[in-house]
Amino acid sequence: MDRRSVIKNLTLGIGYSIAMPSLITVFNSCTSKGDDWQAVFLTNPQKIFVTYLSDIILPPTDLPGALDLAIPQFIDKMMHNVVIDEDKELVMKGWEIFEKVYREQYNKETAKATREECLELLKTYFNISKEREEYIFRLIALDVEEVPASEIAVFLTYKFLITIRSFTLLGYYTSEYIGEHVLNYDPIPGTYEACIPVSQVGNAWSL
Repeated sequence: MDRRSVIKNLTLGIGYSIAMPSLITVFNSCTSKGDDWQAVFLTNPQKIFVTYLSDIILPPTDLPGALDLAIPQFIDKMMHNVVIDEDKELVMKGWEIFEKVYREQYNKETAKATREECLELLKTYFNISKEREEYIFRLIALDVEEVPASEIAVFLTYKFLITIRSFTLLGYYTSEYIGEHVLNYDPIPGTYEACIPVSQVGNAWSL
């Protein structure tokens, strides 16, 4: 499946309860590209890993990738401005576990991590069976108080990783470039037609 088809299909399935004006405000403040941006929430090691993770999830192809659209900055500001304190705490505990696993596996500090190491470690979490994947998503849907003690590390680690993945996709699909150049975009729509075949609609609409 090509990248445009992935964007068309996945956009239809992304759900979130954040008000669109909040998203626009956050995203409009994310203009710096590359490494020359100042994080407002993430520590330097977290910034490095979030940059690598978002690049691995959405690398550049025939379309801009996550780094081209300032997605790490978007994630940083979402964590700072939008995520509630309780969820921030869970995500950061998950980061601490992930960071510990990295240090033990590569015998160095996370600030010196490489993209290749991050990809290798990420594969151990996401190259899993369908049954394991379904279990993970059932697990992270629980309140933390409901999670068995034996599974709390798994719960927290995936809370961190899936939060980063979700915000990467959310930031990408709500970006101005994707909205105007990949999804259907019509700033001056015509008449409303309630019943037309999906095949005639084409890509999901950004406006």
